[in-house]
Amino acid sequence: RGVYHDTSGVVALHGGDAVVEAEMGGLTAQVTIPIHGLLHDYDIMDSSETWLLADTPHVVKYRLEVDDVFGHHGGDTVKLTIEPGAVVRFRRGAALIFGDNNPGALILPPGAPVVMEADTAVPSPASNPYWLGLFFKQSRSQLRNLVLRHCGATWPFDREAACVVVAGGELLIDSLTIRDSRNGVYLGPVTIDPASRKLNVLNTTGYVAKVVAGVVGRFPRGGQFSGNDGTEILVTLGRVTESANWGGLPLPVRLTGGAIFDDPSNPILSLPAGFSFRADPGAALTFPTGGLHAGELGGAPVVLESTGDGWYGIAIEHGAQSELKNVILRDCGTQQACLTFGPSTGTDTGIVLQDVVIRGSRTTGLIVAGGGRFHPSSTNLTITESASTPLTIQP
Repeated sequence: RGVYHDTSGVVALHGGDAVVEAEMGGLTAQVTIPIHGLLHDYDIMDSSETWLLADTPHVVKYRLEVDDVFGHHGGDTVKLTIEPGAVVRFRRGAALIFGDNNPGALILPPGAPVVMEADTAVPSPASNPYWLGLFFKQSRSQLRNLVLRHCGATWPFDREAACVVVAGGELLIDSLTIRDSRNGVYLGPVTIDPASRKLNVLNTTGYVAKVVAGVVGRFPRGGQFSGNDGTEILVTLGRVTESANWGGLPLPVRLTGGAIFDDPSNPILSLPAGFSFRADPGAALTFPTGGLHAGELGGAPVVLESTGDGWYGIAIEHGAQSELKNVILRDCGTQQACLTFGPSTGTDTGIVLQDVVIRGSRTTGLIVAGGGRFHPSSTNLTITESASTPLTIQP
């Protein structure tokens, strides 16, 4: 009663007490088994769904998609809402995918934490994670009080392996905890809600967070990070279209690719006194538009240096929009110079350099290009230990 038998064994039809009865040699015996939870093995595509606390645990069997897959609803968002306090368990290789084809979203209302974990015991830390994680693309999702464990397994096709992978859309993070996993979050070109806060990554192998350059300024502040392999926010190649302040981040920054500030709004990157980052070979800050405001006189220096094998440095097209005060550039200039500024045609009022040190350039220390000039308030520029000329400037 309450069960049926197929080739895979005994399958529960619904929650409650299942009675298994056997008969042999005229003798009959019964076993009563309490059945809890729901098994989910179909995509959510025709209408929105709510997973109830009363049906806990929810078990995800495969990689399930949540979106209007066939466009039956004219592109409306199909939502999966999970009630506070619910537990979702994942079979090996399972995942939840939101908005891969058409809009789909995960909504976690305020309340007790929702826990997502493997459906079996997994040793900690999970260097060999059990399930894939959460993937968001065309999505406007809200992750509140969510705990993920045992995730970060490798996808069967070319997709970043992390517990939370965001490839677009909009996202609110409010107390998201990833623990005992591999690779915390990957944030691609997504709009992060300014109210986002408290991303916690604990006892996790691989990286803590990998983000494209345009997302760094809105990375969630606050949070806890301990027991992890990674100790930095990895910043990958990306275009930045709005002004950003990289101060107050919960972890140091490591520039692994180029951050390109390019938009008609002239985005400004602000680096407060005491800020520092490390940069990999080939990494750079480039400003076709906008500019850089770094440091302040009398404060702790801003230090921009390599991870040990050099980095490109900083290139600014319109120097008049930039101010570097009490800034140290080290082990840069692997391609042209540690610092290059223009404009390449015409002139402007000039870049402000005050108490700036360029040390150990692998080529030229500083290049003043085209119609570039120093602002009259510039003072105390030190260029030392350059492999080539310290300064190249037009007549």
